[in-house]
Amino acid sequence: MEINHRTMLAAMVLRSLWNNLRISAWTLLTLATCAALVTLFTTIAFEVREKMSHTLRGLGANAVAYPAAHAATDWTDFEHVAQSQGIRFARLAVKVGLIKETPVATVTADPRALQDLTPYWAVTGKRAAAPDECLMGRHVAETLGLQIGQAVKIEWADASQPISVSVVGIVESGDEDDDRAFIASPVSRGDLSYALLSVAGGEPGIGRFQESLAATPSLIAVKPLRQIVHGEEQVLNKVSVLCLAALAAVLALTALGVSASMLARVVERKKEFALLQALGAHRKSVVKFLLTESATVGGIAALLGFGLGTLLAGVGVRQIFKASVSPHGLAFAAALAVTTAVALLAGAIACRRMLRLQPATALRGE
Repeated sequence: MEINHRTMLAAMVLRSLWNNLRISAWTLLTLATCAALVTLFTTIAFEVREKMSHTLRGLGANAVAYPAAHAATDWTDFEHVAQSQGIRFARLAVKVGLIKETPVATVTADPRALQDLTPYWAVTGKRAAAPDECLMGRHVAETLGLQIGQAVKIEWADASQPISVSVVGIVESGDEDDDRAFIASPVSRGDLSYALLSVAGGEPGIGRFQESLAATPSLIAVKPLRQIVHGEEQVLNKVSVLCLAALAAVLALTALGVSASMLARVVERKKEFALLQALGAHRKSVVKFLLTESATVGGIAALLGFGLGTLLAGVGVRQIFKASVSPHGLAFAAALAVTTAVALLAGAIACRRMLRLQPATALRGE
């Protein structure tokens, strides 16, 4: 009997949805849109924070490594640990050189690694790529009257062999690098050696790398560039808050739209409900029927919306971050929970309106 009762209830719900196809379609469309947006924002919460963090890491360094003591440091251990953790880095050696008898901080670095860690530099001309090429900071170029294509002789304060380089570009960075000259050559021993790092995961990621480095005899310390790290964290937090605010607005508007369609459904079918009660149907049974109908629409909408929301999330992430996303089970659970809850809430409001109907009055058409 229980199986027959459930089968009859299911058949009545499906027939009711089909007979009221216009309102059913509108309700389904509204709930499916809600489910799609819930899926979209939930997927963003899982995927975008990580992918945006990696994208922000492509904008430059967020930490610096430097010798922790005056004793000899082991940069080999540093490189091994950084490579094992997938950390991008660029080693630099700074040495004072004399250009036109003016002291200039001269930096040697691998040109590819330096470009990878300083994509924000505004370079006029091109970056130095060969050992006989030099990239001049804007302040140095203006002070010494250097132009692109000009040959420059660099002498060393320690009486080392002078070198001749050609200025192939002028860089404007907005920081101390505007006062430096950059030579594209293997890192040599200088007055100061340090490394720029791009570490994923913000300060916790930098902390884990620092702990791993402390377990080696490298004597190298790591310091986060807190202004950059905190700026990234603020951007990610604002994205999360924006998603939550948009989701709340979507839920409110969806609840209003579904409630309106459910009320319209009750008004159009008031004679049907009145007839059911006149034939002896208990109000509890009618309420159960309405709520089952609402839950059914919510479940179908969750399935449709989850597919659409996952598609939208994939397109958005691919366009912005050039990466793919995979469907999340929690996103579907969130879409199902939200749409079913909204549908049941709207159904409950409609049930309250239905319970106020007087069968005799409704059957007379009043």
